[in-house]
Amino acid sequence: MTLVQWIIDRERRARLGPLLDDPLGHLRVEFGRFVDGVLHDYVTTHSELPQPPPTNPFELIDLWLAEQDNADLPHLNLPITEQEETLLEMGNQFAQQARFHESELRDVMVPDLRAALRQLAHAPMRARHIYEDAKTRPEMPEQLARLRDPERLSYRMFVQQARDVGVALRRDTDALMFRSIGDEAIEWAMDFRRQALGERGGDAEP
Repeated sequence: MTLVQWIIDRERRARLGPLLDDPLGHLRVEFGRFVDGVLHDYVTTHSELPQPPPTNPFELIDLWLAEQDNADLPHLNLPITEQEETLLEMGNQFAQQARFHESELRDVMVPDLRAALRQLAHAPMRARHIYEDAKTRPEMPEQLARLRDPERLSYRMFVQQARDVGVALRRDTDALMFRSIGDEAIEWAMDFRRQALGERGGDAEP
C-alpha cells in the first residue's frame, strides 16, 4: 500500500467511522475468538508439539498452516464457545458473520477488508469445488492425496482466509489482540491439551 493510498483510506475511515465502528468491533471480537480456536486446535492435533505456540496471533496462524499436514490427532470440540464447536464449525460461524457484514456495508467498507471478508464467506464452497475438481484430474494424484478430503481443505481455507481478515482489520487498530496472545490464554489451551491427551491415554506434556 502506498503512502497516498494509506492517507486516502485513513481519511475515508475517519469520515465513515460512525458507520464502521460497530461492525469492525464485532469482527475484531470474532477474529479474536477464532484465534483462540486456532490455538486450542493446534495444541490438541499434535501428540508432540512441533514448537510451542507463539504469542503473536499471526505467527500462530502461520504455524498452524505450516504444521497441519503433520497433525496426527483428530480435531476436537473446543471450549471456546458455549456450544464447544470444532475449529471448522467456528470457521463457519465466522464466515456467516463475514457474509453479513460484507453485504451490510458493501458501499462503505474499505476494499481490502471487503475482499478478505468475501473470500472467508466463500471458503466452504471453494474448498468443495477444489476437491471435486482434483478428483476429476488423474494427473493430480499428489494434490488429491494432500487434500485428503473436503473437510481438511475447509479447515485450511478457513484459517488462511481468517488470517487475511485479521490483517485487514489490523490496519484499522492497534488493539492488543492483534499484537499478542495473553499468557492466560496459552495456559488455558495447554491445560485443555493435557486433559485431552490424558483422556486419549497419551502422555501429557508438562
